[in-house]
Amino acid sequence: MYPARPPRKEFSEQGYGATSIRDIAQRAGVSLSALYYYKGKQELLVAILDEGLDAYFDACDEALESAGDDPAERLEAIVAATVRFRTGHPVKSSIVLTEGRSLEAEHLERYRKNEERASQQFRDIIERRRGRRLPHPVSQ
Repeated sequence: MYPARPPRKEFSEQGYGATSIRDIAQRAGVSLSALYYYKGKQELLVAILDEGLDAYFDACDEALESAGDDPAERLEAIVAATVRFRTGHPVKSSIVLTEGRSLEAEHLERYRKNEERASQQFRDIIERRRGRRLPHPVSQ
């Protein structure tokens, strides 16, 4: 397992681009060479983003499982889960929202798919609600 807290704090405070492996090692209290096991800070960023997205999706999935089938209840549940995640995990949330731009091409596609998945969760609920609200035209 990678040392999550030190790079997460550094990326959150300074941004990925301004953070060096040396900064992370100093905050973690480990040698610089210990962090190069992770192939540099890009791998640390990927691991942190994965961890943050997994936590976010877990929170949303849990909220949706307990919400029932009513689209309004489901929308309320996913919005509440998102707000709880953002306020309860501000550092993870900040990195997930801002540092995807720092990913190299080999990791960017997977990150974009996760962004789309997050948006799609909301769209699915809203489209389902629209389907209930808008009556189908009656043929004559």
